[in-house]
Amino acid sequence: MTDWRWLRRMILRLRTLFQRDRIERELEEEFQFHIEQRTEMEMARGLSRQEARFAALHAMDGMEQHKEECRDMRRVNYIDDLLRDLRYAGRNLRRSPGFATLTIVIMALGIGGNTAVFSLVNQILLHPPGISEPQRVVVVRTKYVKLNLDFELASPTRPCRCTRK
Repeated sequence: MTDWRWLRRMILRLRTLFQRDRIERELEEEFQFHIEQRTEMEMARGLSRQEARFAALHAMDGMEQHKEECRDMRRVNYIDDLLRDLRYAGRNLRRSPGFATLTIVIMALGIGGNTAVFSLVNQILLHPPGISEPQRVVVVRTKYVKLNLDFELASPTRPCRCTRK
């Protein structure tokens, strides 16, 4: 039998994201219901309406903290924080278009440079080109006149040598 609780949780989280006002109203109504129930219970004990309401609010100390705990249980706060941060960043970038342009150019250069370097490293170090006929590899020879060196890179069939003249 398939466990469908994950689907129900996902639907509730999406509902929380897209119907925020309605969810907040429902949460407020729920807390008001509990306060009213507690007020009636205190009035049944013999307290006046005002004293009973005060006792009910005191019994549910930190009502806003309890609401925040309920919001945390939905596990969508990180998405709200991300959206809030993006809106804040957008407002700040609209205030100073020069800074926004500079930021975008720097990010583009950084991303482009990083992509180019990774592509090069990927091709050379991680996926070196295969040599189908190693006996046909050409020898590269270089002379360093100032150092009086004769340097030769060899193929798999010939060893390297470096001679001083």
